[in-house]
Amino acid sequence: KKLYGMSGTLGTLQEREKLTEFYKLDYATIPTFLPKKFFEYEAIIAPTVDEWMEEILDEVKAKFLESRSVLIICNTIKDIQVIQKIFENEKSVYFERENMYISQRDSEAFDIRTLEPCKLIIATNLAGRGTNIKLSESLQRNGGLHVILINLPPNLRIESQAYGRASR
Repeated sequence: KKLYGMSGTLGTLQEREKLTEFYKLDYATIPTFLPKKFFEYEAIIAPTVDEWMEEILDEVKAKFLESRSVLIICNTIKDIQVIQKIFENEKSVYFERENMYISQRDSEAFDIRTLEPCKLIIATNLAGRGTNIKLSESLQRNGGLHVILINLPPNLRIESQAYGRASR
């Protein structure tokens, strides 16, 4: 007689089986209003910290050449500060301060009305939780928001949340 719902980030097969076993629930999958535009690239693993930073910098540069914007999701605020310094030291018009959105606190939401091409967002996963990043028409035409997770997330739910920002 009652209907309950939950977000898609609790929808893996293992989670559904556990909820069914524990609560004796039935469930139904309701598709999203629009299909996700999501593509996952092969992971890049760097053997040293310097090479890891270089890979991140090269990936952002490549996406900016495609006139795309990039969201770098870090594990900690300290990671944000390290990544921020790398981009601030890079001599490029793209990495000027006005082209970057940086979240220094986990509770801080992105203050972006509409994201334009060639913008860089650096934040923790918590900083952007529940934040819908509206993409400009030109950014959508160019392929949308490119998301970089700089470390493996501790579980699939967090990974899904991170990737979801690119495919809404």
